[in-house]
Amino acid sequence: MKKLPALLVCLGLLSACGASPQNSSSKITNGVLIEETEYPAVVNLLRRILDKNGKFLGAATCTASWIDDVTLITAAHCLGDEDSDSTGKMVNPNLVVFEITDHTTDPKLTRSVTEAIEAYRNKAWENKKGFNKYDL
Repeated sequence: MKKLPALLVCLGLLSACGASPQNSSSKITNGVLIEETEYPAVVNLLRRILDKNGKFLGAATCTASWIDDVTLITAAHCLGDEDSDSTGKMVNPNLVVFEITDHTTDPKLTRSVTEAIEAYRNKAWENKKGFNKYDL
């Protein structure tokens, strides 16, 4: 008898499902296309990944937001896995800040804005690394 209510719930959920949405030619689904200069506070960070001898191995990107004229906020994992000093300051952040000038999925057209001279990370993040509640 307990199986009947569960079966009815499942059938109800199945009947609530509609047809799948049509393929969209737009790159944005259920969103609003914005002008490329509408949110200038959002930038792209490029972190250069170097080996111990300073040889370039590759790069990783993240977004960040300006919170004043000289300060950005981003996720802790965007600064890489290297440990920081006792204050959370990164030894050599290797971050280049780019203005986002193209919102397409094609290779991005960007303009270099500046390089980070200092970067600080929450020390609690380093104990767990990866994605966790201290990832700022």
